[in-house]
Amino acid sequence: PVECLDIPVRAMRVLKQNGCQTVSDVIGRNGSGLYMLDFFGWRSFEKLVDELDGKGFRLLNKQIPIFSVQNISPILS
Repeated sequence: PVECLDIPVRAMRVLKQNGCQTVSDVIGRNGSGLYMLDFFGWRSFEKLVDELDGKGFRLLNKQIPIFSVQNISPILS
């Protein structure tokens, strides 16, 4: 179960609300998919990756989308 991961309660709640009930559910997702979950920010993502690494697990793909100011400036207008 994901409860065996030592991550913040908020991050745990977001994972469970998005269908991640086990560690294998989490590692089966790619990094950008996890990072883009509502209310799952950079710190939660970093803590999750560190915790998984510490337990010998790896995400399917740790890469996350990088947004530059140029990419989001039309959204902000």
